[in-house]
Amino acid sequence: MFTMKLDRSSKEPLFIQIYKHLKSMIDNEVLAPGDRLPSTRELSNYLELNRTTVYKVYEELWTDGYIESRQGGYTTIREKVRKQDRNQSIDENIIDWDQKLNPSLPEVFSNSSIYNTDHKNKNINFISLSPDPNHIPKDEFKKCFNEVVRENNTDIFQYGSKFGYKPLREFIAKQMKLHGISVDAKDILITNGAQNAIDLILKLFLKRG
Repeated sequence: MFTMKLDRSSKEPLFIQIYKHLKSMIDNEVLAPGDRLPSTRELSNYLELNRTTVYKVYEELWTDGYIESRQGGYTTIREKVRKQDRNQSIDENIIDWDQKLNPSLPEVFSNSSIYNTDHKNKNINFISLSPDPNHIPKDEFKKCFNEVVRENNTDIFQYGSKFGYKPLREFIAKQMKLHGISVDAKDILITNGAQNAIDLILKLFLKRG
């Protein structure tokens, strides 16, 4: 166990004093990569402090990349990350991504509506998959919104059913029946996009291994 003295009369919080002390020992290579730190229980008993204080110190050191710990294992000093020198020549084995890119990519991005906020253009750009603002029926949306608020009062502003808005599920079921698919509203789940749906499906069917 290394020695550590704390100034309990100082206005500087104790956990900061411990952090600075350990950081200094690591920076000055008193503690080398791979060296094991005492457990939070051991160090808190040694310093006669609450274990939470020591845990907070270790958490800060881990965040700053000074230590690493594994579940069920010891906390050890981490190998220092070597920073790349800006003037250092690039390794010949590094992939030149500019040579790999699609030659038409700059043209695609320059014409993309993702970066083009000028909505006066009458052309519809499908790249961003965003609705064309010139064709959004604002008045109809406003009318529908007001009707829903009137019918549902403040309930519409809550999370609601985990299966999704019931009138919408009933409407979808009705539309599906028109296409020969017999379902009820209880058989329908509203998801937050296709990725949310795929995620739920995978969680439902995939098993460990």
